[in-house]
Amino acid sequence: MITRFAIYDYELLIFTDLLCLYNLLFLLKNHTLTQYKMLTDIVAHDFLGRRFRFRLIYLLLSCFYSARLNVVLDVNTIQMIPSVIKLFLSARWQEREVWDLFGLLFAGNFYLRRILTDYGFTGFPLRKDFPLVGFVELFYDDQRQRLIYVLVSLAQELRIFRYTNPWENNLLK
Repeated sequence: MITRFAIYDYELLIFTDLLCLYNLLFLLKNHTLTQYKMLTDIVAHDFLGRRFRFRLIYLLLSCFYSARLNVVLDVNTIQMIPSVIKLFLSARWQEREVWDLFGLLFAGNFYLRRILTDYGFTGFPLRKDFPLVGFVELFYDDQRQRLIYVLVSLAQELRIFRYTNPWENNLLK
């Protein structure tokens, strides 16, 4: 079911729900009046604290009509999103990228494994609740000639902060 339409920066946005995503994309791809045959990207946004935490945007392109369309889907963390690999082969990589960085699961995509992060990486780095400083860092050791994980140590010298403005002090004298 299409919940609403919007136009933003001269591009049409179609908001849909999880159950109708695959059928809507199938219609947009195969109908003679639309012909959105190319899935250019799948974009994910994290809105921490909202009821539907994640927003997925499917960016479609119709080369025949020279038009772009964005299909917007709001999902929770635990919801399985239907994979659109059968419609668009480029979705295999894009869904894998969204899974690697946000942790959203796509039902029917059997290629979900790490591509942008290390294979031993834990967590999903583009989530808003991901810590800014991790617990381990990875670097290459020339002596051992392999990658090594080391616990992060943040050494910082003691600093004294003076919160007064030196120009204001000169004006008072």
